[in-house]
Amino acid sequence: MHVHLTSLADVGGYRTFQYTDSFWSVVGVANAAKTLNAGFTTVRNVGADQFQDVGLREAVDGGYIPGPRIVTAGYAIGATGGHCDSNALPPSLDKKADSVIDNPEQGRAKVRWLRKYGAEVIKICATGGVFSLGDSVGAQQLGHEEMKVIVEEAHMLGMKVAAHAHGDERIRAAIEAGIDTIEHCSLASDAMKWLWQFDTHRLRTPLVAVA
Repeated sequence: MHVHLTSLADVGGYRTFQYTDSFWSVVGVANAAKTLNAGFTTVRNVGADQFQDVGLREAVDGGYIPGPRIVTAGYAIGATGGHCDSNALPPSLDKKADSVIDNPEQGRAKVRWLRKYGAEVIKICATGGVFSLGDSVGAQQLGHEEMKVIVEEAHMLGMKVAAHAHGDERIRAAIEAGIDTIEHCSLASDAMKWLWQFDTHRLRTPLVAVA
């Protein structure tokens, strides 16, 4: 239920440093056409560097290139050293991702910044990920207050919030913070899935995006 049009499944990790920054925008053009030709007319692109997905959306909407309607997130918000940070380089070449936060107020400011430059949905990395360095898949990386403030700010601006999250305990933490959609849901038990469907306390059912 989400895509990363400006990336390639067969190019990851340190291999990405072999390509110049603008290469990934060109990849997005090719992937947008392939996605449309496969029959998808609308996609959510939840995570792209340098607002490449926004430029791609503008090109599609303007009729300059073929592609589906793209709901854009821009950068994904994460914690220092977490799944959405840049962890592949040594301290001498330190590069902190533009969307990294370390406290709730930075999260609020980051939502406003993303909205200013074209985000239509907010993406956060609530836990570690399979392909990132320096973290574990189910480890929580954003605290409750950080996630809650991000959700409050996004909802005030009329946007939904998607969370990359793995594991029952951490998925629950994201839902309790008000997250609208859970992406991936790896390591989630059947019991947790049923709990989401019958969560009468919150009077809403988060959308679970299994990828």
